Amino acid sequence: MKLRTAAALSILVLAGIIGTSCTQGTLGIFASLQRETKILDRGLENGLTPTGMAVSGNGTTGYYYLDAVSAYVRPRNPASGVTWARIAPPANGMLVQDHGIQVLDTQTKVLATYYTGTGSSLSSAVYYRTADSSTDAGSWMSTGLASNGSTILSIGPLFYIPGDPIATAVYACVQTAAYNYVLYYSTNGTSFAPLAATTDSSTPYIDATTNGTYDYFITASQVLTLTGLATASSATPTDAAPGTGNAYTNLGGIWGDAGGTFSGTGDLYMTANNSILRSTDGGSHWSVVVASHAAPSGGANLIFNKIAETEAGSYKALLIGSTTSGYWVLTPGASDVTVADPSSNYQASDLRTSAITMLFVDLSAGDNATPPVSPTGTDLVFAGGNAVGLWESYYTGNIPTFVQD
Repeated sequence: MKLRTAAALSILVLAGIIGTSCTQGTLGIFASLQRETKILDRGLENGLTPTGMAVSGNGTTGYYYLDAVSAYVRPRNPASGVTWARIAPPANGMLVQDHGIQVLDTQTKVLATYYTGTGSSLSSAVYYRTADSSTDAGSWMSTGLASNGSTILSIGPLFYIPGDPIATAVYACVQTAAYNYVLYYSTNGTSFAPLAATTDSSTPYIDATTNGTYDYFITASQVLTLTGLATASSATPTDAAPGTGNAYTNLGGIWGDAGGTFSGTGDLYMTANNSILRSTDGGSHWSVVVASHAAPSGGANLIFNKIAETEAGSYKALLIGSTTSGYWVLTPGASDVTVADPSSNYQASDLRTSAITMLFVDLSAGDNATPPVSPTGTDLVFAGGNAVGLWESYYTGNIPTFVQD
């Protein structure tokens, strides 16, 4: 569908063309666009809740994989007409929500955690398949990591850390007792083993990153520093001021500046309740970058969760998700988040008022588009919200145009 003016777009969206109940507001949807814009529909239901993505291959040769209760796949080449296809599950199961699917690219493998049943009859297992566009159930193979009712009660999120200095691996959060979770890992994409390091936690692991030297895994209240496959330490994140010992909880996401592209090589950023924290000493101490920020509607402060970085061209920013009001932007050296893309159609989308359930950035993806997106180094940003589907936009630091997949 082609929309030739901002006014025409506003009328069409109000008629329900995007497929969601967007609120126009005073900005006007796509008010910044003065040229013809194509709105894509890549075949996903608009009411999905995406909670994780993974990517395989390089440039146009690979695939995106989506976790939204079911698994979905589409080619990485963003050509018009490319659509998502549902991958049939290995049994009558559902994907684990939040980091339920990952790619181990060195082994050309997709790994996913599926579960069936509820309560005492709940069972879960990790499966793998070749990283291609196939969607049949028969292509799934067991990794052997599965709940057994005794030593393994359940398997949860999977983590893959690009540029991992410890191991090129997919990590799995495994529940071994009523209040005990540990990490397993796979370097071949077909089988798992427990880490020799002590990784026991009373609550599940929810996110992971690297600062280029070590790996970091977080729970809702702890940061695990993995210094080797056999060595690790865990601590409650505390304030950088000597002797104060202020602790931070309700952790949501963590990101490491492994390449020094944002603020400094090795820096770590983490969300904790209504704060955004930074560590410059490998996680030993944390300082507050953003203390709080009021929600757009006033009243309670935002609760931050997911973190992703865009480094398109000269523009650098962290995209910070929230539990009620879309995502926000933190730029290098800033002491507060700012409204995300105030002149773009994002402000009038359902995503803007949703809980952010996923942020994923494919760095420099625009270079591999047909034709390439200008300027060189343009990133492709994906964002998922609670029951508002998957959205994507090329991101250059200029006004992005989000479309709903």
